[in-house]
Formats: sequence, C-alpha cells, structure tokens
Amino acid sequence: MRRLFFLILFCTAITNVFAEKKYAINTDTTLFAWQNLAHQEEEFTMEDLDTLVQNHSRVLVEFGANWCMPCLQMKPRMHKVVKEYQDKLYIKNINVDHAETLTKSLNIQMIPVLLLFENGKLLRVLPGLQSMKNIREFLK
Repeated sequence: MRRLFFLILFCTAITNVFAEKKYAINTDTTLFAWQNLAHQEEEFTMEDLDTLVQNHSRVLVEFGANWCMPCLQMKPRMHKVVKEYQDKLYIKNINVDHAETLTKSLNIQMIPVLLLFENGKLLRVLPGLQSMKNIREFLK
C-alpha cells in the first residue's frame, strides 16, 4: 500500500513537472499581448520594440526567463496586471533567452524587470520581484 501511494505521488509530480501551461491572451480586439515565456521562439529585436512602442501610447514590457525563480513568481502578478490594465496599456512579455541583443542594448542586468514606455519613450524601470502594490504604483 505504501509503495502504491509513493508510485502515485511520483507519477503526479512528474505529470505536473512536464505539464505545459499556456498563458496566451493575444486577440485582435485587445491592446495587450501576454505569452508564456516558453512559447517565444523568435528573437525579439530593438526594431520590434521600437515598432511596438511607436504603435501604442503606453507599453509595459516585462523581461524574464523560464529558469528565473523570481520571474516565475511574477507570473501570477502579471496575469492580474493584464486583467486590470488591458484597456489602458499594451503589455508584452519578453524572454531574455530570445532577445539577447535587445537585452544587452537596453543594459538589462537583472530579471525580472518591467519597463514602462509612454508616447514612444522609456518612462520608468522597475527591477526585481515586485508586489502588486508596487506594480500598481509604477503604472500610475
């Protein structure tokens, strides 16, 4: 009985480790794009970022990575941000492993980090794991 319990526990743990959650909210009717970091396959460039910030009046960019524990801890908070601010700003999540040149160009030295752009210009930077209170204050 004990072996069966541990076998079930092991199988459940393995299933959870390999289960892939998809956090994709990317529709034509909204002004935000949120994607799971694992699904970003193409290199995101400075040109891509320039286009993004020129096409939207307010843009929030989160830089992170799948191997970064604070980035993973930020995910639930960023989902709340998406729900609360979807009509106020465009939100983009960028995997630093797929944006190495951009990351170096912007001198990003730690992740997670939030960058807020307004009218095509970088307005503020918020580095590190943040509380919802700090994120809301940052977005005012």
